Amino acid sequence: MTLTEEELRDKIYACWEGKNIGGTLGGPTEGRMEWLHLEKLEGIGNDPLPNDDLDLQLVNLHAVEQRGLNITTQDLSKEWLEHVRFPYDEYGYALTNLRKGLVPPLSGYFENPFVDCMGSPIRSELWAVLAPGKPAIASYLAYQDAMVDHAGGEGVYAEMYNAVLESLAFEESDRETLIEKAVAFLPAGCVTAKVIRDTLKWYREGVSYTDIRDLILKSCGSDNFTYAPQNMAFITVGLLYGSDFGDCLLKAVNMGYDTDCTGATTGAICGILWGRKGIPAAWREPVSERIAVSKEIVGLDWPRTISELTRRSMILQQQLAPEAEEDFLFIPMTDFDRQIFCLPQGASFTRSLRVTLKTKETPVPGQKLTIFCVLKNRTHDRWQASVSCRENNWTSPVMDLEDQSTVPVQFEVTVPEEAAEREEALAKSVKEDRIPKTMTLHLTVARYDQGGLWVRYPIEFTLPVGSRWSVDGQTVYTKGQEVVLKGEGLHKITTTLTVPSDRPMRLIAACSQPVRVRIRPDQTDGRPVVNDPDEEVYMPAYHRAPKEQTAELELKAGKYQVDIQVDSRAEETRLSLMPCAPREDFCMMYIDCAIG
Repeated sequence: MTLTEEELRDKIYACWEGKNIGGTLGGPTEGRMEWLHLEKLEGIGNDPLPNDDLDLQLVNLHAVEQRGLNITTQDLSKEWLEHVRFPYDEYGYALTNLRKGLVPPLSGYFENPFVDCMGSPIRSELWAVLAPGKPAIASYLAYQDAMVDHAGGEGVYAEMYNAVLESLAFEESDRETLIEKAVAFLPAGCVTAKVIRDTLKWYREGVSYTDIRDLILKSCGSDNFTYAPQNMAFITVGLLYGSDFGDCLLKAVNMGYDTDCTGATTGAICGILWGRKGIPAAWREPVSERIAVSKEIVGLDWPRTISELTRRSMILQQQLAPEAEEDFLFIPMTDFDRQIFCLPQGASFTRSLRVTLKTKETPVPGQKLTIFCVLKNRTHDRWQASVSCRENNWTSPVMDLEDQSTVPVQFEVTVPEEAAEREEALAKSVKEDRIPKTMTLHLTVARYDQGGLWVRYPIEFTLPVGSRWSVDGQTVYTKGQEVVLKGEGLHKITTTLTVPSDRPMRLIAACSQPVRVRIRPDQTDGRPVVNDPDEEVYMPAYHRAPKEQTAELELKAGKYQVDIQVDSRAEETRLSLMPCAPREDFCMMYIDCAIG
């Protein structure tokens, strides 16, 4: 680093200040997908608006302060369970999966239709601030973060890109060079890399600001305003076409779509590039130095001001400064169905015995299931270890694990009969704090040393059990709440919904085609609880599914038959049945209800 400590502090302060300003500018227009015509900050009083773009980075800051600099995706997932209550899109799915006991990367992958969206790209600044001028470290930390809720999607690549660009921006001031260097960190085939390269190419070819939006949307536009590639391109446009801090913000935000995200990220990048002197008073004064935090962030002592956030960031940055980039190597995954455990519990991702567990089939009640286990010795010691499973009284032979070696092992278990088939068994499982539609295996890794058993490490490995549906007269099992319908025409689907206690419920039947839902025992005097005759954007989100596809119900404890009709005009149609909490401000999936 060629920056002095004071210059570095100035850029970090401006990064967080720009983030606060940009999120406040774009927050009121989030989700509007037309050209906007904002000219300045107005109508907000003298305080910033709370924004998940900054909220989740305060959680990550707390995580690093509590758990150390070599933070893992497993560490971060535990912080989510403690401190995050957001129901929105990928956040809601990740939290549902984590509450069920699924471990990353599966928590960010399983049934998650929002892995390609903006929830993680907006969390990049902390990693750049901790590793200014060290893009490999920033990329690694961003990857760990994104895997919690975006495993296998464009959201991972977009967060890595932002973290790298922002890390480089502490020393590189040329915006075109920054973009070229940062995009080189991404796989060439990912959509994010392609559209960023195309945007840079169009800019150099002289495409006007008013015309480039159409080219971007033609290349990667989506009906979902949070889709990451299109918004990453809008950020790129703001950086390339903007003349100064305010102009960059307005150029990005006025393209519409996920405007709080594009504004916040653009503001942070400009803050790093130009420091506090680059943020005019006209932009700074309406926001003030205060940090506003959403009510869904709980249980932590977050910084109240930009100054405090800068001070705490600087402390961690100075601790990380001596670390070499080669100790933070990014190793891309291709298999996101697995769950990863580091032993002993709390050990770092890079220096431990790593245990990977997965299956290749959907667990079906009453059938045998093969569990694939891989032990990876990440230390420079020689290990001897065995694996045992309590549920089938199985124990592997003692295995030798040399320095950095990998040993695979597999075994079979029988999936228990589904508790949802018996109401009293389901009620018993909930009373005992067991979650229906999952199975948990209790594994033990035993380490041998000094000629005998030295220590045992317990692992709880949780799997989602398949849901049973009748689709056009055929019984099928799916991984969870979503079923895929093949072919045009009228499809008839039947499943069961088991509710363990009396409660209000929002039942969502998300589908892109006309859908009708009835439940028995009848709750509505013969009327469908859902009756949407129109084609919709498929939006299986807890908080923003089309109102025509939601039903507000008061259900007694018991088992209900759910009859669904989908009039499909497409070759493939997806249907999600989602039992959720009814409150608008805290909508979440009920994990103690069972579908199928």
